[in-house]
Amino acid sequence: MYNSTFFIFFFTGTIAEAATLGLPVMMTSYLPGQEAGNVDIVLENDFGAYNDKPIEIAQKVTAWLKDPELCAQMSRRAVAVGRPNAAADIVIDIGTSANAWKVLNGNSKRMTDVEW
Repeated sequence: MYNSTFFIFFFTGTIAEAATLGLPVMMTSYLPGQEAGNVDIVLENDFGAYNDKPIEIAQKVTAWLKDPELCAQMSRRAVAVGRPNAAADIVIDIGTSANAWKVLNGNSKRMTDVEW
């Protein structure tokens, strides 16, 4: 993915990674409800497209490849949406929450020892 010009998705699970790398995306399917928001992010921020028709996908991607300036614009838009430190931020949030829990519940207790 790192050395790609753009990324074609058969599912939307790697949009965050593509955005972080500044890759325009072509999405070809998604799980309704669960992944619909991911499609919206790409379309609203204009760094990709959604289509499930193979011929139209090929035409769209071909048009992108013939327009380097468009690809560069889409890449900049993707980078603007990307969050390269998201995983580290999540770990920090979990650690902060765990430490706060320990302060509130005593350092000697484990979360599994508390009756919920």
